[in-house]
Amino acid sequence: MWYNLLSTNIILIFLALTTHSFAIWEVPLPDNLKLLKQEHIPGEIQKKIHPNKILYGKTLSKENLELKLKQYFYSNPKILYPLQYESLKLKQAYFVKGKNGLLDTWYMKWVQIKKDGLRTMEVEQSFVSVTVKKIGKNFRIVKLSLKIYPEVLQIIKTKNLTNVQILAKAKQEFLKYKLAKYSHKIKTKEDPKLFYIKKQWRILWESTLLKQHSHLKTYVDEQTGEVFFKENLYFTDYIQQQHWLNPAYMVDIRQQIIAFNTHLHFLGRGVGFDPSTTGDNLLTLELPHLQIDVTEIDGSASTIIMPPAQHWTRFTNTTGHAHFALTRSSILYSQLRGKWLEIENDQGAELALSEVISPDTTQDFNFNSTGNNEYEVAQVNAYYHGNFIHKWLKQRGIGDEIDGDPLPALVNENLIAIFPSVITACNAFYDPTFRSLIFFKAGVQEAPSENFTCRNAAYDTIIYHEYGHFVDDMIGGITDRALSEGWGDVLASFASGQPTIGKNFMEGYEYIRTANNDYRHPYYLNVGAHTLGQAWVGFAWHLRENLINRYGAEEGKQKAENLVLPIFYAENENILEAVSEVALRDDDDGELSNGSPHSVEITQAAQRHQMDPFDFTPPSAISDLEVFDVSTNKMTLQFTAPGDETPNQGQMINYEIRKSTAPITEENFSSQTLVYFLGVPLDSGNPIPQIAGTIETIVIPRLSNDTVYYFAIKSMDDGRNKSLISNVASDSTLPLE
Repeated sequence: MWYNLLSTNIILIFLALTTHSFAIWEVPLPDNLKLLKQEHIPGEIQKKIHPNKILYGKTLSKENLELKLKQYFYSNPKILYPLQYESLKLKQAYFVKGKNGLLDTWYMKWVQIKKDGLRTMEVEQSFVSVTVKKIGKNFRIVKLSLKIYPEVLQIIKTKNLTNVQILAKAKQEFLKYKLAKYSHKIKTKEDPKLFYIKKQWRILWESTLLKQHSHLKTYVDEQTGEVFFKENLYFTDYIQQQHWLNPAYMVDIRQQIIAFNTHLHFLGRGVGFDPSTTGDNLLTLELPHLQIDVTEIDGSASTIIMPPAQHWTRFTNTTGHAHFALTRSSILYSQLRGKWLEIENDQGAELALSEVISPDTTQDFNFNSTGNNEYEVAQVNAYYHGNFIHKWLKQRGIGDEIDGDPLPALVNENLIAIFPSVITACNAFYDPTFRSLIFFKAGVQEAPSENFTCRNAAYDTIIYHEYGHFVDDMIGGITDRALSEGWGDVLASFASGQPTIGKNFMEGYEYIRTANNDYRHPYYLNVGAHTLGQAWVGFAWHLRENLINRYGAEEGKQKAENLVLPIFYAENENILEAVSEVALRDDDDGELSNGSPHSVEITQAAQRHQMDPFDFTPPSAISDLEVFDVSTNKMTLQFTAPGDETPNQGQMINYEIRKSTAPITEENFSSQTLVYFLGVPLDSGNPIPQIAGTIETIVIPRLSNDTVYYFAIKSMDDGRNKSLISNVASDSTLPLE
């Protein structure tokens, strides 16, 4: 991914998916707000290899594996050239235990760094990723991919601003756009990062606004003082198309005098599946892992007695039960807060229980026993489904990363002003700055062409989707927004066992998105994150269907989950890499080229979305490139669209066309001027490659008059394999009259 400067541009506020089409409109951001965005970085080196290198040892610790991989890089210096291992910093190391026929796997990831005195600066978007599997008696390196920037080695910058001045700049920008009332609630990281912006490398200091719903970070150039913003929200519909594991915690109680067993059951009325409508689909749900506070009192129930009276804090078990040994009447207090989730309510009364209980009793407590109050149901839904997806993931091997402090879930949120000029309703999002989930109340989203009425966002698949962002964030951080959106939809569809996400969320629309889609992953990435994320969830869902067709419902679902969910730990740079990791996870001999136990099912699912992790054969080189229709400042290129592996069959996903005023060869091709590549704004436009055998015509404008130009092409297939260089075509533009 490349970053660029975006000044006075626009933010996509709504893109709602119908069963057939999208509705889109845009709202302007504040003037002069500079957002970091993608830009092509010259000199970038990308590689992906499958070494199948043995790392001897029946077991490997993180430290031992890091040492062996360090030795591997030292023994194979060409892999990182011109960098050395000292230019890397290990960021992540995850171990996934093999089960159900799959193998033990390590996922390791480094970032490129540049040392400047006492500072260690990470190079934004750089990575070196290694996948290691235990095959037979030994571990093997089965995949190594990287993206590095050698030009960074030559950078010499003068720091013109002090750290105090940098923080002041960040505060000034937050206040300028009315993004903060209290400028002291801003935190700056200890070391800067290197970003490529406006065709040069810059050293930027990251500052975060410590404010609820904060979704922007500032980046201050330490040399020029220029300030950029980076968006940091992960929406369910932004708005684009779109059982319990652990035993209850029981305190060892020393009974005093005579203790009576008190059995309590905690419940709430919510929706098991789908949004609430008239209330006829409300169920009484058991609330697991709920915090219960009980304080003994004297017989009057009005005066709290100090010791020897006792106080207990317990959590309900997996079925919402809690047990106490009481010697006297006590006061019970509870809110929808537990070991893994805590509910914060923005509209209406916050659900809570405060009751006097007697010893030796069995009693049910229902937080909302009657009626169909939207705000009450939303609180119960968020708590119940948040705990459900936590348990579902833990049962499937997603580990301690999602434990820890309770995750805040804000429900019944009203309109939020992202900026003074941008108001959003009908939404849900994950805020990585404060690691919290936010769900909006029912409302109306206003737009230029049409207003949309939506339901309360706190229900099943929307909750699972946003929780997916949380999981992605906790396991190494969100590396790719589109992949993270896909992960949210994968959890929503896999956990609910059906493909629709946000069923009936918008009035008049069946759903926000569906996993059962036929979206084809493009090579270019200048599409919305939710749009692109469909490729990952579509692949995962169709792989699940393929495995169910082969093994039956239960075994097929388990195999799909075992293949897909551990890819969280691979920390892939994009969706294509994630699909490749699924194939690697399925591999049983370290040689992907000979297939894997489920290569047929994986390939069918991937090709449905214009991806193919088992395609290692590059397309044939184009041999009939020619130039015609020459003028003083433009030429037209013509050639026959090539096939993929089989001549005259299939379709390329991209062409890379370059020009030069000197002959072009295979060796110097990548250093010549790029004139056509999908996803990169160029004067030639971006016509999409046609079916094999079609005559392609591409106009190359903005040429100098009376000059000889040479042109060559490489094509790319759905496996992202590039062909060899085409024949070189040349001609001279006409002189001026």
